Amino acid sequence: MGFEQLKKQRAKKAGGGGKKKEDKTETTAEAEAEASTDATTTDTQAEQVEFEPVEATTIPQPPAEDDDEPSELAVSKASHRRKPSVAVESRQRSESFYRSGAAGGPLSPGVGITSEVYREQALKIEELERENKRLANEVGESQNRWKKGEEELEELREGRGDVALAVEKGKEADKLKAEVESLRRQLSQAQSQSNKSTRRAATASPSQTASIDDLNAQVASKSATIESLELEISNMNKQLSEQTSKNNELQSKISSLESAVQKAEHQATSAKTELEELKASLDKAGDQAEKDGSDRDSAQTRIAQLEAELGTANRKASDSISRAELLEKKIETLTHSGNSFDDVDLSGASSRQALPNRTHSSFQDVIQSGISAFTGQNTAHRRSDAANKAKPRQESLGSLDEFEIDEEAFRKAQEQEAKNRLERVKEVKRGLVQFKGWRPDFVDIRVGMGGVFEI
Repeated sequence: MGFEQLKKQRAKKAGGGGKKKEDKTETTAEAEAEASTDATTTDTQAEQVEFEPVEATTIPQPPAEDDDEPSELAVSKASHRRKPSVAVESRQRSESFYRSGAAGGPLSPGVGITSEVYREQALKIEELERENKRLANEVGESQNRWKKGEEELEELREGRGDVALAVEKGKEADKLKAEVESLRRQLSQAQSQSNKSTRRAATASPSQTASIDDLNAQVASKSATIESLELEISNMNKQLSEQTSKNNELQSKISSLESAVQKAEHQATSAKTELEELKASLDKAGDQAEKDGSDRDSAQTRIAQLEAELGTANRKASDSISRAELLEKKIETLTHSGNSFDDVDLSGASSRQALPNRTHSSFQDVIQSGISAFTGQNTAHRRSDAANKAKPRQESLGSLDEFEIDEEAFRKAQEQEAKNRLERVKEVKRGLVQFKGWRPDFVDIRVGMGGVFEI
């Protein structure tokens, strides 16, 4: 009873899991087809190694309720366990390396420039490596061609030995021809003698019949030897014709092989010259790369110097603007102080006359000092002249309030003066090249003048 129940359960499982078995057979057939088609490559070897345990794991049959889903899940899991080949992994690593190098933005201008230089150098190195490989392949091919040419030369030398043998045989055939001709002459003489002997035998006595028989026997033997010699001569002629044909073929082969050897030598010399030219170009490219790197470094240093000069010029411009603002404040304070002093009269007419002159001279000195600060002119003599020269008294200092400074014009004048100063500084720096090797000796600094020096 127990054995029959087991049979029934197995029949049910076989009927319910028929579809699953078909799917399994299809998947295994596809896997085997893929493995057989891609058996030559290294990547498919790894896939075959991974597919074998998948088939072993899918052999046990799960319950009949969920037949289709577990098989599909097993196949998908097996496909996830595939490992890439060594070439694919190296390619992925190189791509991730270049991607990381390209994704990471430069923290400073120098870092970006160095990364670009590194990329250019890497590309040049790859190109040079490819050229080296190509040249190595060409050299190997030329060497193979050279070896083939040497082998053909050896064959030609062997053929020349055969030709020498054929020439010797031809000489022997000539000797045999001479012998045949001599034998033919002897045969003709023997025939003439035999004819004469037959004539004599007709008229001779019976006692001479024995000598005639002997002569006939000699003639028969000589004719047999002549026939054998003719056969040998015909054979020798055939051999001679064959040897001449072979000699002609060998001569043609020798000429073709000599031309091939010359061509191979020419190709070898051209390949050598190309290799030397490519080596020279590689050396030149390396020198050019080094020169480009040095030029780039010098350009970077020059850029840094120009940036430093620009920073100093900007600082000087800001200092000049701040000084102009201070001068404006001084002018405002002086004008206000002049109005306050004008309102108060402490000392009589003489003091009132001197006070406006002093205030006017101080205000003029301030304006002149501000202008000279921008233009670089001396105001010492003007101050002394303005102080010594007696000016007429104005009616009131209240009229100074009407003298207003155009701020926009003053600002434009400041900007123009700053630009002019920058241009002067640049011109002086450009002209410093002409004063290389000179030594300035500064004497002293006098009042109202610049530094007195001697070159």
